[in-house]
Order: sequence, then structure tokens, then C-alpha cells
Amino acid sequence: MSWVKESFSFHDTQKLLFKLAERVKAFHGLSPAEIGQVLTHAEKCTFAPGADIVHEGNTGSHMYIILAGAAKVTKKGRDGATELATLGPADSFGEMALVDGETRSATVTASEPSVLVRISEQA
Repeated sequence: MSWVKESFSFHDTQKLLFKLAERVKAFHGLSPAEIGQVLTHAEKCTFAPGADIVHEGNTGSHMYIILAGAAKVTKKGRDGATELATLGPADSFGEMALVDGETRSATVTASEPSVLVRISEQA
């Protein structure tokens, strides 16, 4: 397996509340209580370099926030995959999968050892 998941402890959740409220665009405008509610549906995931976090064309049911590490975003084209962006700590992706249930529009691959928060659609 190329990734590992684990639940957050209460202490980890409290530390994350403060970091996420300030740094993650997806959480701007949410109160600490609202962020805490979202985090009740969160898991910490660790990905090895080269592991796909989400794959273009798959149906998504989670969004992700990078806590540590980096990932690259690629999209298939006629001439192969094109790199669209590099993501790092506090960057999020996959939000639209929670909103509209559409398939993933790109592949996101860990480019170094990475720790992410994975939030389910139940949030």
C-alpha cells in the first residue's frame, strides 16, 4: 500500500483548528466550531513519493489538505500528462467532489513524503 491512514487525537484536532482557520482557503470564513465539526470526519493520511492521492476520472468522495510535503497536479492530454500545478502545505484540493459528486478532473500525486488531512463527504 502506498499510503497509511489514521484518526486524529483530540490534541491533534485542537492544534489543527488554529492552523487551518488561518492558512487553508477552503476554511476561510468558518468558525473554529464549524472547522471542528468538519474535522470530526477527517483522517490523517501519509503518502509515499509517487503515490496517487486522487486519480483523474475517478469519482471522488473526499477532499484533501496538505499538512506536510508536496504533490503535483497533472491532467491527461493527447501528448501525455501535463503538469498543471505543484501543491504544498495548507493547499487543498478535491473540494468539488464534495459539492457536485463529479469525477476527478486531474490526478494528484505525492512528489515527496506527504501528510494530508482527508475529509469525507459526510462533513
